[in-house]
Amino acid sequence: MSAYLLPAFFLGVILRTTLYRDFSMPTLRHAWLFLLGVLAELFMVFLVVRGYAPKEVVVPLGEVVSYACILSGLWLNRSLPGIPLALLGGAMNALVIFANGGHMPVDPAVLERAGLGHLREALARAEDGLHVLAGEGTRLLFLGDWIPLPGRVVSPGDLLLVLGIFLWAMVPSRKGGPTMKP
Repeated sequence: MSAYLLPAFFLGVILRTTLYRDFSMPTLRHAWLFLLGVLAELFMVFLVVRGYAPKEVVVPLGEVVSYACILSGLWLNRSLPGIPLALLGGAMNALVIFANGGHMPVDPAVLERAGLGHLREALARAEDGLHVLAGEGTRLLFLGDWIPLPGRVVSPGDLLLVLGIFLWAMVPSRKGGPTMKP
């Protein structure tokens, strides 16, 4: 889903400058928490790729650390426009991942519609360490990845995260700030 977060941010900034004539960057307090969350993800990838630790251990642990940092940062910024939606989306993703032992379940029925049928076997083996094919024992699948997009399957939490980041980047947060252009 991170592939959609940067485009949502940049589109929001472009609309912010166009609609509100506001050329300032969106504010964000405690940005170090977001950086720490991203670094946890990168460190997790490094450990797995280099063979220093098995993905079965590192990925769930890395997800816990990453989500704890990012959700904390979102909580501390919840007064900003769009951030409550992003917080809800992140919490939904964290809940389904934690309920499934550190894995995001993917609905097998939607893989073909998204053009990803070829990934069925890889998901069944949890090759990336995070995503798994949903099955009988899957918990909270309605929060998992079941929404097909071209070349991707996303979760409701992913959509809320992207929408929240877009709104945060687009809407000026200070009171009495810029107004929309006529």
